[in-house]
Amino acid sequence: MSRLRAALGLVALGALVALCAVSHAPIARIAESPALAGPGGLALFAIAFVAATLLMTPSTPMCIAAGLLYGPLTGTLLVVLLSFVADYLCFRVARSVGRRWAERQLERAPRLKALDGMFAAHGFRAVTLLRLSPLAPYNVLNYALGLTGVSTSSFLLGSAVGSLPWTVLFVLLGAFGGAAAAAESARHAWFLAIALAITAIVSAALARMAKRALAREMAP
Repeated sequence: MSRLRAALGLVALGALVALCAVSHAPIARIAESPALAGPGGLALFAIAFVAATLLMTPSTPMCIAAGLLYGPLTGTLLVVLLSFVADYLCFRVARSVGRRWAERQLERAPRLKALDGMFAAHGFRAVTLLRLSPLAPYNVLNYALGLTGVSTSSFLLGSAVGSLPWTVLFVLLGAFGGAAAAAESARHAWFLAIALAITAIVSAALARMAKRALAREMAP
């Protein structure tokens, strides 16, 4: 099972890197559109970003586009702000619609209930670790975490802190030469190595937290 998970992780990471490598050309053409110029273009980008997040589409191309359109500083600030709004909307939808259903399911699954308690007690740490992993599906987690007991403040703060390094990376890829640079073999290899190392560390930390939560739940 562990080998299967590792293989699936490598496949997902490869897909992420490939997406970054091939997405710059169409984004560059879109960036030249007059419709994206001025305040109207900014509003259009904001609407597209929030809609993409709500629809659970990959956020990487939007981060790259922000860097290409608005530069490294403005692009980063824009993505952070829009992510905050979009993440909150997804979280609230899941919390309002699905939390009671999730609680009923947890009553029949003690182990999952223990994990839910972990998110309730250590939400900021758990969310930050999840966001630090480039393999975790960012926009899917917005809804999934809304079903857990994590507080809204811990979710938002953990998301902001944990996703910031990857936000900066992809915005910079768009601002300085785009994602085509990531396709160069040496940089590609470094990206793979760093992503895998971070994922391994995050997975180990989350596993320890889950093990402790399960031990507390199962203790007599």
